[in-house]
Amino acid sequence: MTRRGLCASIGVAAAGLALPAWAQARMAYGPDPCQTLKLYPARGEGPHPVVIMVGDAARPPSAAMERNASQLARRGMSVAFIDRRPSPYGLQAHTSDIVRALFHLLTQAEALSLDGRFALWGEQGGASAVLLVARDGRYLTAGRIDPYQHWGTVVLGLPEETDPTFTRASAYGIGRTRALYEGRADHTAQGTAFLSGLF
Repeated sequence: MTRRGLCASIGVAAAGLALPAWAQARMAYGPDPCQTLKLYPARGEGPHPVVIMVGDAARPPSAAMERNASQLARRGMSVAFIDRRPSPYGLQAHTSDIVRALFHLLTQAEALSLDGRFALWGEQGGASAVLLVARDGRYLTAGRIDPYQHWGTVVLGLPEETDPTFTRASAYGIGRTRALYEGRADHTAQGTAFLSGLF
């Protein structure tokens, strides 16, 4: 059995369980075996906002992202790393995966001690999909999520876009994004400070 298959099967079993204060759990958020997430619940009494973190391509979170999750959790934010379908499915599938994962978490808000507010965090390949969701509220609305629950976005190492189209985040302007931090790939400390200031 592959790592993703094992994680998905564990996630299905864990999805309906309330989480302890600082446990990490992997749960399935969609029917594809790649659609799983790893949740870091915030420390302290909740409910808390949640940060959706999306890394580069379909790779697992980097050590730096794991450290950032720990810092954000210590500052009162739950963090969910989402795995998503690999690149052949395209950017539209990645935006759909972000919204589906977020909907999955928000529908279990009470059990997971979430307060309904959320932020998005994307790095490199994940930054494009995160920015597209942040700048066009139709993605959230189509996923039955109120765009006004979205408090802010961090994008790090956003790839250069020489030919923006309707599938590219730069084609949308600012949209309904309340707050946006855009930085280099190594600006993780600045991104963490930015979200801490929002919540």
